[in-house]
Amino acid sequence: MAFGVDFLIYMQTATGEYTKIAGQRGGTFTRERETIDASSKDNYGWQDNEYGMASWSIEGDGVLVEDDEAYLALEEAFHNRTDLLVRFQTASGVQYEGKAIVTDLSIDAPHDDLATYSLTLQGRGAYEKINGNGGGVEG
Repeated sequence: MAFGVDFLIYMQTATGEYTKIAGQRGGTFTRERETIDASSKDNYGWQDNEYGMASWSIEGDGVLVEDDEAYLALEEAFHNRTDLLVRFQTASGVQYEGKAIVTDLSIDAPHDDLATYSLTLQGRGAYEKINGNGGGVEG
């Protein structure tokens, strides 16, 4: 059994090291694949599909720590329209790493609660899956 608290989002910062984003609460690693309609009259009224283009993304949210090194790297990448190297790590140590762009970086600042952030990182190209034992597998 895995608990969500053990799934973490990291990004490579100016030091070249992967740094966990401070204050994380939620995180989602999404893999999607488009479909190509391959239907014809030979399918007798049934739709037929083929695999199309694949994509991946990471979404997250948490308590805002404005001076966090990873958060500052997110802001810089968004502002300068540059890529980030990002990692989504599971409870067992499996890591999904790849190049991504920041497509959403929001701050919510309610009157009577903590300020929070939310982010969306859209993958560029394929990700790499690195097993918990360090062995790499292409995604």
